[in-house]
Amino acid sequence: MKKSTRIKLLILGLLFISLLLFKKSILIAAAEYLVDTDEFRPTRYVCILSGDAKNRATKAVQLYNDGAVQQILCAGANLHFISELLDSEIVEPEFTRSVLHYHGVPDSVITVVKYGTSTKEEVEAIINYCHSHQIKELMVITSSFHARRVRYSFDVLFEGANIDIILQGADHPRYNTSNWWKSESGLIACNNEWIKCLYYIYKY
Repeated sequence: MKKSTRIKLLILGLLFISLLLFKKSILIAAAEYLVDTDEFRPTRYVCILSGDAKNRATKAVQLYNDGAVQQILCAGANLHFISELLDSEIVEPEFTRSVLHYHGVPDSVITVVKYGTSTKEEVEAIINYCHSHQIKELMVITSSFHARRVRYSFDVLFEGANIDIILQGADHPRYNTSNWWKSESGLIACNNEWIKCLYYIYKY
């Protein structure tokens, strides 16, 4: 066996051993990279992006009950999976509003911005809403694992918009950055988000 071949095999072996030894740290780091959120501070307006009505709305309820936000926007135009099952035209932000109602948030502080079937389109709709209502600071709630891609979308589309964004993540009850690989839903969430992040970087 050639010396160069032995060296290559040795390097591959060392890499394999390193992956085994540091597997958990690598997996945790892969998820933590996706969770790119801001330091929390209260603000008047909060916007809930579509995609996980229950967990994101629950986060907004906590903020509202704590007095950290006063007005809640529910964005998006995707049909909720329940709507598709029932052959209904109810879009996800309307389900989000229902979760808010269930937890006692009055309808007077909720606004549905019914536009956007992707993160990019939702961000564009939010920009237009903020400009038309002279909103200069906005908290945005997404799922924690989606935060990196959402951050990228806002950085690209909000450039020059003169609107300060406070990005917050809503955790999923069944997985987090320290155990996502132990459940099917966590595996799907992390893997899908990495693919989407790469797509957004390539596309936009």
